[in-house]
Amino acid sequence: MQPQPYTVSGKASLRTAAGEQVFRFRWAQRDGLYDVWLWGALGLGRTHLQGGEDYLTLTASQQPVVAGPAAQIMQTHLGWSVPLAVLGSWLNGEPAMALPTDAQLIDTSGRLIKLEQARWSVTFADHTPAANGWRPQRVAISGAGLMLELTIRVPQAVMSETSLTPKDSIRTIARSKIEASNPRLSGAG
Repeated sequence: MQPQPYTVSGKASLRTAAGEQVFRFRWAQRDGLYDVWLWGALGLGRTHLQGGEDYLTLTASQQPVVAGPAAQIMQTHLGWSVPLAVLGSWLNGEPAMALPTDAQLIDTSGRLIKLEQARWSVTFADHTPAANGWRPQRVAISGAGLMLELTIRVPQAVMSETSLTPKDSIRTIARSKIEASNPRLSGAG
């Protein structure tokens, strides 16, 4: 059973023997396929990961498109690797159905707090109510010589397309406010 389609975004901190990286991410999942964007400060260094199960296509600025086994592509081009095929379940606050669960801790409210699967330790915190239970806002994943800490938010639509104001109307509204606050400008057109 695949997790329900969803999209999350947020910030990540990755620590490996080579050092620490801080970046932003956007994860979209549907029908077992994921679409992930990673980028650094000010939107620089965008990397796009797309795939499912163990196959990955990686597109990065200043690099050719590469495709192949997910773990190998990530290790070669990013310098680290996490199990992408199950990461979507973990981001959703659920055990990955594709892996055996070695240990699991659930609090009295039914929220998954800690999980161990395939030599990965996953900790969940700051849960918010979701349609089918609880979704964590912080996830920490450790294993394979790395620690990945994610702060998650579920994107909300800021405004619908029908509520968008044409640019000319925005200019008119802005000018009207300026003219109202400074009557000397109202005659200058």
